[in-house]
Amino acid sequence: MSSGPNVADEVSRDEILCDNLVAASFEKAVKNTVQNNDEPQWQKVLFFPTQVVSVPENPNCARKASLATTIKQAVADYESAPACLDEFDDLVRVALETITNTRLHGPVLLQASFHVARGGLGFGVRRTKALATSAFLAYVFSTRTLTAGIFESCSDEAIEAAVDLWKRQADCTDTPPEPARVHHCVWDHAVLENDTKKMWAATGTDDRNKARLNAISSKYAGAWLNALPSNVFGNWLDDQPFRISIGLWLGAKVVEQHRCNNCAA
Repeated sequence: MSSGPNVADEVSRDEILCDNLVAASFEKAVKNTVQNNDEPQWQKVLFFPTQVVSVPENPNCARKASLATTIKQAVADYESAPACLDEFDDLVRVALETITNTRLHGPVLLQASFHVARGGLGFGVRRTKALATSAFLAYVFSTRTLTAGIFESCSDEAIEAAVDLWKRQADCTDTPPEPARVHHCVWDHAVLENDTKKMWAATGTDDRNKARLNAISSKYAGAWLNALPSNVFGNWLDDQPFRISIGLWLGAKVVEQHRCNNCAA
């Protein structure tokens, strides 16, 4: 006795077909980008794939439920992310301390995370906890049209929570204007400006540190950090001169008092 078609099997086949279509669309977008060597398109593929991937219209109800579950899980992951990001940032800090042989903490670590033009090291080690909120908001606002096309109604609670967190990080009350909200750099710029203010405020009444920050903020002060390390051009720094240069640049301790355990000197 033959049985009718299994509804679960049909839903599964629909989901597989939907996934295959999305995967094929993404593969096509990557191939076209490689062939055309289009840098703006690369940015879309890497950071905003939903702008270059064709999603099948009117996915079935089961697929909507699956997408809803995925988004809810993503929101839950985002809300629990700060602890993980703190661990990652600490790992990066330890690695940077090992490379530079310099103790990094507080304002020194904050300055080290900036790019060279702002007096940082330019190692691309911005704090992921600060970057995550801006990236999340830019991605959410850039995919709102797509999300609205999939769901009849969508909760904005996670977005509102992220906006509140961003306002605290940027120390401001106004969000970027509507057209600019899709750009990560717009959200991040406000956070970066506030972090820069914190770095200057940390100097307090220390005139020496203020003079140092003024000096490293000049136009070509950080040119040595961008120079090609080459013996031929005399740009090679040995470990010790490099460590001292980094310490002076960041205002970190270059030397510390040492107490001998044997003679107590």
